[in-house]
Formats: sequence, C-alpha cells, structure tokens
Amino acid sequence: MTRIYPDTEKILYFEGKRYTEMTANEVRDLPEDEQEIMTEAARLATEYAREQSDERIADKVATIEESGTEIITLSDETRKEIREASQGVYDSIREKINPDIYNSYMEGIEQ
Repeated sequence: MTRIYPDTEKILYFEGKRYTEMTANEVRDLPEDEQEIMTEAARLATEYAREQSDERIADKVATIEESGTEIITLSDETRKEIREASQGVYDSIREKINPDIYNSYMEGIEQ
C-alpha cells in the first residue's frame, strides 16, 4: 500500500510488514533507475489498495442488501436541493473553522 501525504510530501512504501518512508525529495535524490522502481512500486501499491477498497465496499453493500435494506442513490437534483436547504449549516461551519479546511472539504464534495 502506498500513501502520499501532499502536505508533508511523505510517501510510504509497504512491503509485507516492512515499510520505507521517504519524502518526495528523498525519492528525487535516488539514482534514476531506483526512482523508476520506487515510482512503479508506488503505482502498483496504490492500484492494489484501490482494488482491495473496492472489494471491501462491494462486500459491505452486499451485506446491507442481504439484510433487506434498500440502497437509494440520490439524483443530482435531489443532492442540489439538499445542499441548498442546508446552506445555513455550511455558512455556520465556515464562520467557525479555518478557511483552508472548509475550502478543501467543499472542493472534495463537489467532485
């Protein structure tokens, strides 16, 4: 599994129970062939982690559906209505927290 922490430029490479933690600058300081190896390892680890996450989500969805619970996907229009109806809550949160955190969260939910 690979985790990239943009704020700290930390990259964790997991290999079994061993892992190496490197900053992006440390990776850039490696010889080019080793940079390529680390980059490919990071790509493969990220791909594997995403696949594992997708499988876990699918298993949880199956468990929910097997229990007789219906999963409802909201339409874009309904999401928009909910967002508009809850705008006062967003305004209140914006007034109380760091603007960078608020903006980052809002960018994330808009994607």
